[in-house]
Amino acid sequence: MNLNDRFRAFLPVVVDVETGGVDPTQHALLELAVVLLEWENNQLSPAAIHAWNVEPHPSTSVTEKSIELTQIDPDDSERESVAEETAIRESFRVIRKAVKDADCKRAVLTGHNAHFDHQFIMNAAARNKVGRNPFHPFTVLDTASLSAVAVGHTVLNEAVKRLGMDFDTDAAHSASYDAEITAKVFCAIVNRSNYSADA
Repeated sequence: MNLNDRFRAFLPVVVDVETGGVDPTQHALLELAVVLLEWENNQLSPAAIHAWNVEPHPSTSVTEKSIELTQIDPDDSERESVAEETAIRESFRVIRKAVKDADCKRAVLTGHNAHFDHQFIMNAAARNKVGRNPFHPFTVLDTASLSAVAVGHTVLNEAVKRLGMDFDTDAAHSASYDAEITAKVFCAIVNRSNYSADA
């Protein structure tokens, strides 16, 4: 079975964002990470990780509460951040290539509480007039829901532990780490399932 058979020609792409708040129309995108997955011997595993530190768009804001949670200082010159438009365009380019290489029709954003990430990505793309969006406009694969079914818990660090993996609390709330560990959770759940394309 090929990867495009496993998910009906949709390509799961794991995404995590760190933001300046919870409102995708008003709060800034601060970090974006994308994990591409690979399929070998009917097993799914994380492959390449791409990440961007993002300059807050001028039309958005950052709350003090979000800074306390993420420990991201948007004004830190050492962040080597790029414009929001650049991050979105570059990430879409990477994802479109992955979709083509996998002979899939479209990417499906995969994440923990994935609708949150999906809304921020969609709003950032619209705000910057970035077209050729590779993601399905509304379908997502949510590891919080999948974890509830597979291991009886929706919280990421608890799901990680119940799947027999380690969770680094010090690294949490970094888009790169959260995307990587979410990818591992998604792959573990997929690999434990007994789905067959012939069923």
